[in-house]
Amino acid sequence: MYNKNTDFYGGKLKMTRKIKFMALLLVSGSAALMSAGQASAETKIMPLFNASLGFGNAFYLENSGTPSISYDIDYVPAVIFNEKLTLLPRLNSNYSGTMMPKEIEEEGNIYVQTWDNLLYTKIVDKLNTSWILRGELGFKSELARETADESWGSGLYDYGKTHLEVSMEKKFEKPISITFGERIYSTTFPNYRALSADSTQYSQLLSGDKVLDTASGETFIKMEWLLNRTFLACKLGATQSNYGDQKVVSIVDGHYLDTKRKDAYSNFTVGVSQLIPDFKVPLGADDEGRRKVKTFLGINYESIAKDSNQNQFDTEKIKGIGDYYDYRQTCITPSVTFRFLPANSDLSISYDVIRKNYSSRIVQDVNGNYAADEEKIYQSSNVMNLRFAFPVMKKYLASISCSFRNSRSNMLYEKYFQYNFNAYSYMLGVGYEY
Repeated sequence: MYNKNTDFYGGKLKMTRKIKFMALLLVSGSAALMSAGQASAETKIMPLFNASLGFGNAFYLENSGTPSISYDIDYVPAVIFNEKLTLLPRLNSNYSGTMMPKEIEEEGNIYVQTWDNLLYTKIVDKLNTSWILRGELGFKSELARETADESWGSGLYDYGKTHLEVSMEKKFEKPISITFGERIYSTTFPNYRALSADSTQYSQLLSGDKVLDTASGETFIKMEWLLNRTFLACKLGATQSNYGDQKVVSIVDGHYLDTKRKDAYSNFTVGVSQLIPDFKVPLGADDEGRRKVKTFLGINYESIAKDSNQNQFDTEKIKGIGDYYDYRQTCITPSVTFRFLPANSDLSISYDVIRKNYSSRIVQDVNGNYAADEEKIYQSSNVMNLRFAFPVMKKYLASISCSFRNSRSNMLYEKYFQYNFNAYSYMLGVGYEY
């Protein structure tokens, strides 16, 4: 069981050993791939390229944004050394010019444009018919801006994430596979300390220069099962995040304690998808049954629990709240996709039902006054996504998509973040696959 007063990994020394061990595995795998590539005439490069360009707009809190473009570029020059060894470098860039709600540090939502860039390389080594070893090293940068005149790279919540992952997959004779692994990553917010120094909202957290920077480790296990037309996938993970420069706040008087903040997450996900038998769409005597509809049904359930030793002290109301960031969240997502043949066009519909309950955080009214009965905050969200995609020529796909989100909470104090809002968006796009 997680203890908020102890280190999940037994201290920095153990974390360092894990990093060195996983890096050694990755480097050893890379060396093996290089040697295999030099010795084998089977080596070939298979470039995989996907790109999409869209134009759309969003509406948030009944206000319309500015119509803008979005794009996504994904490039994977797969290096296949032989039937066992593969190297998968990947470069991805995603830009969303449409302003959308973004949750910040479990506080609430702000309205931002985003620009993400991802670079990583993955090694896949099929050791034998039953075991597959994977290693991955990568970096992600996410930039966000709240106004059009804000420069990219200067956002308060811009961050970079470096990760290292090693996993093993076991395939059984039946269509079942189990994967277990470890993922270590660090997250840095280069602008947060400098830009938030004058903010009374976060004054209680400014115990250092990089108060949101974390070093984290995740241990996970997942299972996949395929039988005829049914696919089942589930995953269980546990994550520890250490804040090296954020001290715990006293709930008595708001002063900083010597203890550093530590968060622990656990998540469980299970999903089922089912391909139901085709049904024909008779449109004439000469159709000959060529027009069919394939239907994919799915439902996904996710549960997240977070425990943190960080507290909050409200200097305006002179009130301390312990375990301020603890919460439990569930999300249920039913979905359906219709594929129309022979046109190969798809209609996809999904609906998210999300509920987040904070364990200790107390409801405030519009003026910031705390509820006398200390009622705890909850937030309920419903999100519907619709997308219709159809081919326009070889390797080109056009799409129309829209999203509707409704978020409601008993938290009425929204001076800094939004808890109650409606958001809508639409996007017209075209994609290319090579």
